[in-house]
Amino acid sequence: MLIPIGAALTAMALSALATGWLLPVLVRRQLIDAPNDRSSHLAPKPRGAGPALMLGLLGSVVVFGVPDIRAGILAIAAIGLCALGFLDDQRSLSARSRLLVQAVLAGFCVLALPADLSLSGHMIPLVAERFVIWVGWIWVINLTNFMDGIDGITGVQMGFVGLGACLAFGVMGGADPNAMIWAAALCGTGMGFLFWNWPPSHLFMGDSGSLPLGLISGALSIDMALQGAWISAFLLNGVFWSDATITLIRRAIAGEVLWRAHRQHSYQRLAQVLGGANGVDHHRALWVVIVLNAWLLLFAIEALEPDRAMTALAFGTVLLAAYHLIVERINPKA
Repeated sequence: MLIPIGAALTAMALSALATGWLLPVLVRRQLIDAPNDRSSHLAPKPRGAGPALMLGLLGSVVVFGVPDIRAGILAIAAIGLCALGFLDDQRSLSARSRLLVQAVLAGFCVLALPADLSLSGHMIPLVAERFVIWVGWIWVINLTNFMDGIDGITGVQMGFVGLGACLAFGVMGGADPNAMIWAAALCGTGMGFLFWNWPPSHLFMGDSGSLPLGLISGALSIDMALQGAWISAFLLNGVFWSDATITLIRRAIAGEVLWRAHRQHSYQRLAQVLGGANGVDHHRALWVVIVLNAWLLLFAIEALEPDRAMTALAFGTVLLAAYHLIVERINPKA
């Protein structure tokens, strides 16, 4: 376990230091996120910390990982999404162009998956299964971007996903020697960013950070699922996927433009409720997310035991459902 710990600490240090160096550069270049009626922040703040986070994550993987083609493709795709996001942070790109680039890069990552591993045990054609994975991976990339709306939330989420995946790979073993390194590096990167993004934050990661981090968290979930731990993967990212999916369905039913910015996610509604007359309370809302993730991490580790997996899934699902129902009830008109 010393190597994953080293990878996490290295990613944490690099991402924190690089973000601190990048912050004044973003200010000088006027890459500022100005609040509007759909924002959850009240003051203008710099955005675009993605390059610093990729330096931390990929730098750690280069130092501690084992070079192979799949790792190289994943790294190139992460850099590509970071570049796409950085362009979008500077000038808004069309939803079609963003989705096209995401689809192409995710497609290359899907093609690099080991052909001998199958979610269904090769009960359905591999091409059909890979198509489902491709669509799901694109959704994880985007939902991570959608959920990056209050201080600290994505750094915390990546920390928990990375930690949980690292523990899961350690318990399961597996043929890919890089899996634990990527997981540890993701955890460290998220924690390093919290030095600057813990509420009240100094800057935002922007699309340049959320898009590639979504790619990596998706890769870890897919690796876990391919090794049979799909319930653990399902639970580890439960806060993000459930919130984003429920909100998307609700807005689709209401006939809203799905790619337009809004404040209808459960975590945004929670922050508004906790803020009361003072506006938005990022700090207390973030602690609710941390507690939820801590419980889901415990359930995800329990689910690695086959005889406990369904019980863990049931408890995790009830926890998530209760969270969303309570938020909906206490703030029904947000």
